[in-house]
Amino acid sequence: MQKHLLIAAIAALSLFVINSIFQDSNSRNTKKYSGKVLNIEEGGIKDAVFKIGNSKNTFYINRGFEASNAIELKTLIGKTVTIYYSDCWTILDPFNNGSKNIEKLAVNNAVIFNAN
Repeated sequence: MQKHLLIAAIAALSLFVINSIFQDSNSRNTKKYSGKVLNIEEGGIKDAVFKIGNSKNTFYINRGFEASNAIELKTLIGKTVTIYYSDCWTILDPFNNGSKNIEKLAVNNAVIFNAN
């Protein structure tokens, strides 16, 4: 019995690690969302975290405060932006309502940020 539990625990841990490392976040999974920026704050390690009106998700630019300064990003508050984000399921967010990684950010059809 204990041997079966150990094998099941190792299998579950392996799936968790594999899913965490190998998320499929390429351009074919990119979705678009437009909305008004309510707030931008720092989260994680220099990540720029965006709260967009009428969205259950938050969106982030990984290391966004390293690439752009905070004052420049804060000018986006109150503006309507178009966000292109990678949409992939992960065991860390099984209901798909957590933070989404911004691949591209545009204001009035002008690209402000592009991860590529």
